[in-house]
Amino acid sequence: PSLLGKIVIVGEFDTYNGVARKGIARLNADGTLDTSFNPPAANAPVTTASIDANGEVYIGGEFTLLGAPMLSYLARLNTDGSLDGLFLPRLNDYVHRVLARTDGLVLVGGGFTVVNGFEHNRVARLNNLGGTDVTINFGSGANDAVNDIAQSPDSTRIVLGGDFTQFNETPAGHIAVISDGANSGTG
Repeated sequence: PSLLGKIVIVGEFDTYNGVARKGIARLNADGTLDTSFNPPAANAPVTTASIDANGEVYIGGEFTLLGAPMLSYLARLNTDGSLDGLFLPRLNDYVHRVLARTDGLVLVGGGFTVVNGFEHNRVARLNNLGGTDVTINFGSGANDAVNDIAQSPDSTRIVLGGDFTQFNETPAGHIAVISDGANSGTG
């Protein structure tokens, strides 16, 4: 993802052009490392990133340690790369996709089944502090991993893709379209 000419890259790397960056780096438009962005090291792959309107970076992946033992699988970084200690979601397994929305909410998909102590099968929407957004109900969720999430331009539909064959106990051939938290169609 990019914002204001800066590009965030994530993956399974230890350095970028010889500078230590474990799993997360931000680049300038010309591809050089943005040294003003100094994120903590991830102990496992970072698989997804999304930048919000304020330039904060949401990252997800397989990591169980990111500067602090309590931050597993999902975190938010400030514009300088430091951990945002106000965003404290608790997930029990990996995140494959994070999508920061313009309204401050964050959609996450992956292999998790519990978010903040409650059952959320592989998809959840969080508020700006990492708490679960209770205004949406994904029902029983997906029966296998959610690997990608997209949002319609008018924010009325959420499209999920992944390994799942059912969403909210309805057949879904690896794709589900959600409207207002209800299963509005599958394909």
